[in-house]
Amino acid sequence: MTDTVTINQSLSVGEVISASFFIFPRLRIIRRFLLYILILAIGSAVLGALTTSNNTGGLPTLIALLLPIILLPIVFFAFILIISVLVYAARPYIYKNVRFQFNHWGVVKTSDRFEISKPWREFTQYAESKSFFILFISASGGHIIAKRAFHSDEEMEQFRNLLQANLSESSTI
Repeated sequence: MTDTVTINQSLSVGEVISASFFIFPRLRIIRRFLLYILILAIGSAVLGALTTSNNTGGLPTLIALLLPIILLPIVFFAFILIISVLVYAARPYIYKNVRFQFNHWGVVKTSDRFEISKPWREFTQYAESKSFFILFISASGGHIIAKRAFHSDEEMEQFRNLLQANLSESSTI
């Protein structure tokens, strides 16, 4: 068993979107922002319904109260989709033909346009989904490692052991 894991990967725009849908709802700052917006929207709808002089109640009032609850998730997911596509289109070299080398020291990420080295101490945590490992270097940034990039289950298990030895796993980021 070697103490180095090398992964070559090229992520598609669909994989970047999928990873973004995994990451964004788990970020505390995003959850707090959405809760704040939801409270403002519901408060505004309730105050509007209570202060309107021709308020007859019924279905229009119910729709006005439920509309923010229904629209907020739709707008949020559309925002994630648009941001993911724009970042992928603007900087495809971040996701295509990238090589990761993980060892006891940390991570080296290279492509034809850049090389980044980060020791394990600069990573905050990692998360694992059905399709990805996400290694966080801050509360909102990190590296996406597709599980399909591993050549075998043994290699993935070796990588998981390396992560567990150097980082803490988090289901809530």
